[in-house]
Amino acid sequence: MEWLAPTFSNHQKRVFGAVRSSHSSQLYLNKIKERHEAGKFPKSIEDLAAPKALDGLPSLQPIWDEVTAQYKQNLYHGLVNAREEKLATQYSPAIRDEIIKSLVGAVKKLCADKSTADPTHQPSFEAEGMATFTLFTKSITAWEQQAREQALQQFQKQQDKEDTNERQTLEQANVSDTQPRADKDTNISVDPYHWPATRPQVSPLPSEGQHQRREGQLLRRSIQRQQPQGQPQRGIQGQGSRKREGNVNTILPIPLLTVNNNSKPKPKNRRLSKAQKNRMKARNEITNDLLAERAEVQIMKHNLKEIGVAQKLVHNLTGKPIPIGALNCLALGTKFIPIPKSNNTILSLSMKSFRRTIRLRHLFQDDENNVIPKYWLPSSWNPSYLDKRRDIEVTMDVLQHSIKPNTISTIPNINKSDIQQYNKLLYDENTLVILADKNLGYAVVTKSWYLERCFDHLNSPSYNKITDQYNNGLNGISTINSLVNSLTDLIMEYQHQLDSDEIKWILQKPKDEWQPMRFYITAKVHKKPVKGRPIVPSMTWMTFHLSEWLANQLNPLLANTEWVLKDSYDLLAAFQEINHTNLPQTARVASADVEALYPNMDINTGLQLIKQFVEELEWQNRHKRDFLIKAMEFVLTKGYITFEGEIYQQTNGAAMGSPMIPPYANIFMYQLEKNTVYKYKNSGSLLLYKRFIDDVFIITRDSNITELQNELNSLHPSIKLTWTSAAKHCSFLDLNVFIKNNKLHTNVYQKQLNTYAYLPFHSYHTKAQKRGFIKGEAVRYARICTSEADFGLMVKLFTLRLQRRGYPLSFIQKSLGQVQHKDRHNYTVTARNNNNKKKAIPLLFKTEYNPIVSHNNVRTALNQFTANILKLANVHPSISQKVTICYKMPPKLHVLSLKARKRKGL
Repeated sequence: MEWLAPTFSNHQKRVFGAVRSSHSSQLYLNKIKERHEAGKFPKSIEDLAAPKALDGLPSLQPIWDEVTAQYKQNLYHGLVNAREEKLATQYSPAIRDEIIKSLVGAVKKLCADKSTADPTHQPSFEAEGMATFTLFTKSITAWEQQAREQALQQFQKQQDKEDTNERQTLEQANVSDTQPRADKDTNISVDPYHWPATRPQVSPLPSEGQHQRREGQLLRRSIQRQQPQGQPQRGIQGQGSRKREGNVNTILPIPLLTVNNNSKPKPKNRRLSKAQKNRMKARNEITNDLLAERAEVQIMKHNLKEIGVAQKLVHNLTGKPIPIGALNCLALGTKFIPIPKSNNTILSLSMKSFRRTIRLRHLFQDDENNVIPKYWLPSSWNPSYLDKRRDIEVTMDVLQHSIKPNTISTIPNINKSDIQQYNKLLYDENTLVILADKNLGYAVVTKSWYLERCFDHLNSPSYNKITDQYNNGLNGISTINSLVNSLTDLIMEYQHQLDSDEIKWILQKPKDEWQPMRFYITAKVHKKPVKGRPIVPSMTWMTFHLSEWLANQLNPLLANTEWVLKDSYDLLAAFQEINHTNLPQTARVASADVEALYPNMDINTGLQLIKQFVEELEWQNRHKRDFLIKAMEFVLTKGYITFEGEIYQQTNGAAMGSPMIPPYANIFMYQLEKNTVYKYKNSGSLLLYKRFIDDVFIITRDSNITELQNELNSLHPSIKLTWTSAAKHCSFLDLNVFIKNNKLHTNVYQKQLNTYAYLPFHSYHTKAQKRGFIKGEAVRYARICTSEADFGLMVKLFTLRLQRRGYPLSFIQKSLGQVQHKDRHNYTVTARNNNNKKKAIPLLFKTEYNPIVSHNNVRTALNQFTANILKLANVHPSISQKVTICYKMPPKLHVLSLKARKRKGL
């Protein structure tokens, strides 16, 4: 087996290296947390001193001290978060599986080569390869333990070596135990560009429009970085400062500061005080930290200049490096829009549509009913010229002549060669670019992995393969026509229970023809091993509009469920009520997740539970309840799915992608759990029970929740919940919930694998969209964070992450300026009130967001149009209101990956 020894040894080294690195990081993180639990920061943070106030301004010193204290706290949180994120991606079962797969591939290749050269001994070669694989898999656990022990020994040696070096340095220095002064005994030469700022925020980046042309001032506080580069599991690639595999160019770190001892010789054998030792050690640690961070900052500067974002974070599950150009495109995220080509027909088509709108409003003049209807099918009827109101027609002619095309050329916001490399990756038959679950960016996977994960679902008992039956049809009628006829018969049977608009909506025809729903998956990269989440969009199938109608009926009924949440803000409102009184000292919180709820909802059980629910409410009348149940059965059982040219029918459960499924799942779970929940609430042991579809949150009187867990897990054979332990704190949805001083407090929870791949600043979106997104996220932080300090920290981290996506600091600050933590209650109330208001139909000028369209020119021309209309006699108010510009956005870069998947039949 000597011919397999090098491969075996190389993969063994990979295991040792990955485990050692991971365990070393864990030991370092434990050391940091132990110091913090003891009331101390890491030395590099602990010994940072506040600047001294100038003579004559002693009142500034307390302010400097307060800012520095907050700065230290922020540094600690940033350091811990960065270390935890790094730890989460250094070694895991998924990486171990990748190493084993790599070994298998290498062994198979060697066996094939040997068999080709010597076919007679092929069985012997294969047996030796299998023996190698068996030995590797049996030994890997022992290797992991050995690597952890080595990491521990190395960590202890490093600590001892640091102490010894420090003693030797102090003895050789021959300095007195007089406290050194920064202006005399120690000269510290600091690079002002890289030294941490006194305020906990990064320095300004390039101004708007120049972020791709200027290097700017970037990330002075690199220690607070939130996303480490070069993590193999997440597929992060690019130019790195540390030793990495793959396509990496190493940038050598440049020293940031030098320490020169200019003190006069002192008598020998004199020792420094403990405080002096600590300060000297702190300077060394700060120097090492900055040296380790500088190269990464330089990379982020380079990336910002080249592609408009600082970090290239992609989940690479292929085991091979991604080309740099393709990685640049993937780093832009799923929402990035390239600048489209100028289209000279846009303005004329927009004006044609606007003329039609004005004519329709003049003809119908229905002000009282001018609200958006729930069931509305657009008409293609085009009214003729308004002969009796030529003044309105002339006013529209003036508007058309006022709107001028933009003649200023635009520079592409994405490199052409990057697009070419990205297309090359997408055309690779063995590679797929798919979405990661939980909005965690992109995942690059192999086609074999994707097919295997898809068939894990499609080959389960919940699906039947019916390709032949589907193609043969029924009694000489195609399957689609047969189903359309069945749906029509169902609607006609209960037509007296529906309005004419509802019937038209449910039975509306497609633009082309009905097509089976396409099955695809997203990568659940937050799970180990990585799995696929099935998605089945239903827009192409005849059940879609019926499913929308059912959702409109079921969603209002959720108000009758005591603990079903609309969103996390409902939970915050419940917390406010609870906080009117103190919780018991023994109170604990916990959360649970229903395992694979959608696939495990039995259809017959679900229909029975829905029927019980609507009958208990005495909803509508008996006939409409019967129609509701039959319509739900049609949607759940008549869904036909296509994958790789085959047709499947889902026989049990429900797939994501149908509008009625979320309220259906909520009622399904509510009917199962309500008796158990009421039992424990009435006994006083369960203080609060809330659920958002498959996520459960509870507050109990004490930590003993075993009995409650067992009862909830026995509600139905296919419904199982995975619980966290009852404690003083837990995470639920986007909240961290913790009990402090017998009150509930919250702050923002963000997953460790979150890449914070916000919309890049140079994406071809309107500035209003970018400002709105920033303000909306800040409002969310204000609503969630009980403490103003937590809100401030989140805003600072948000600012840092936005700058890494190319946003200038001035733009960020202007967008955030209107959001204050003190107004958090008003934000919640305003959002609720806005949701309850009826939305009037605005007067829209619809156009495409394209370089040919000048927003300022169109806005000025429309304002003048409104002024001219108001001068006319007998003009209806629906025409004279201010015109709103409505942009249709160009295609996203993400469309390329969708087309590539479709091109491969997936």
